[in-house]
Amino acid sequence: MTAERTATPQQLARHGLLYTAGVVIQGFATLAVIPFVTRLLGPIEYGHVAVGLSIVQIGAVLAVAGLPIAITRAYFDPGDGPLRARAMLGYVVGIGLVVTAAALLLRPVLGGVISLAVAAVGAMTLVVGGQAVLRAQGRPIVFVATAIGSTVGAHLVGLAAASFSPTAATYLAGYFAGTALTAVLAMVATPPSFPWRVHGAMAEGTRIALPVLPHTAAILVLNSADPLIVSHVLGAAAAGRYQVAMMLGIAPLAVLAGINNAWSPAIMSAPDDDRWAFLVRTMRPIMWVAVVCTLGLGLLAPLLVHVLAPAEFGYGALARLIQIIALCAPAQVVYLGAASVIFNQKRTTPLAISSPIAATLFVAMAFPLMSWFGVLGMAIAKVAGFALLAVATMIAAGRVADVPWRPSGWAPVIGVAVVGVLVLLVVPASAPAVWAQAAAAVLLGLGSAAAIARMGVLPRRPTPAQT
Repeated sequence: MTAERTATPQQLARHGLLYTAGVVIQGFATLAVIPFVTRLLGPIEYGHVAVGLSIVQIGAVLAVAGLPIAITRAYFDPGDGPLRARAMLGYVVGIGLVVTAAALLLRPVLGGVISLAVAAVGAMTLVVGGQAVLRAQGRPIVFVATAIGSTVGAHLVGLAAASFSPTAATYLAGYFAGTALTAVLAMVATPPSFPWRVHGAMAEGTRIALPVLPHTAAILVLNSADPLIVSHVLGAAAAGRYQVAMMLGIAPLAVLAGINNAWSPAIMSAPDDDRWAFLVRTMRPIMWVAVVCTLGLGLLAPLLVHVLAPAEFGYGALARLIQIIALCAPAQVVYLGAASVIFNQKRTTPLAISSPIAATLFVAMAFPLMSWFGVLGMAIAKVAGFALLAVATMIAAGRVADVPWRPSGWAPVIGVAVVGVLVLLVVPASAPAVWAQAAAAVLLGLGSAAAIARMGVLPRRPTPAQT
């Protein structure tokens, strides 16, 4: 989908699947590198690498806050939209270059690990900014290529560098080099413009992005804080079991993130008089995707836990944790749709209030639920936290636009996921049951793939007046 061309429903479906396939490839390929890295560096040096990569993951999110979605939204502005988006991209490039230069200059003070990790944050800023334009232009293959290059490619360069000198600093230097090379390629694919070329571009980007900082921090808490809470309340062993379950339980969110890379620009590019109707029409089919992912993962969980961990982790408990955490996916669809409303209207201040409230309530619920149900209570709190985020974001969206949500159309779909998971929780963990559930998951996947191939993920919408 570009500013000069109307995307068909089939193109939207194909783009969503391409983005999702990229996420899957990226995740599996990154996991495949880890065994080689850990054996090459050993526990101490790899521990330093883990710290550096955590800085990259968190810093890359916080450094640009809401600027990428602001770039995507600006692209669809009438008249100078594409030029305004490129000017905002130039603003992001300036931020990234300053971060990278400062980190490298301060290496004697910060140390090699922190300095190189922060420098990689600066390079990732350029990649993410370029991806915002690629998403608006409807170029999923280039988008996925930059995503894989800045993660898997960076890890491979780091691994190659560490083979000559097996230290954390060498590995992270290679990782930074791989990220920087990807950033250059992203800028070639989406050339930025000087931000001052379009009057008000920097001010608009900043106005949209600043309120997103507390929102982003709250999302990080909802996504990642639960293992820390479990460790504090129930101990390291329980946190380790929970971490394994959480990594797989939130996998449907990655699928939805891929779909949203096509869905959000489609909402923003829809005609003004049809935009919210289009959003409402597309909620139900995308909700079904989330439910299929939830139930498919729930069916496979009793088998997958045997691959993920040894028996002492408790296969039955792990499977139940995964099945419950997977229920975050339907709520995530509601959140993504409501967030698209807020970003489309360029009025992000409500997010600075709604998301922190949801994150605070999530943490507050976690402690009593864990005291009643143990580690299972943390999984319940996580699902409740995502549900609160969805409701809070819908309320926030209602403050900036009048969207006819019609939850009667998609609430029953969520009910299917909830009932399905509750049934799976009481299925005995016998070998025949495990294999029967795996077979059911395969049939569910094949049926869903056939439906997607026949109808597409998103329904047809009228030709936009401005795309």
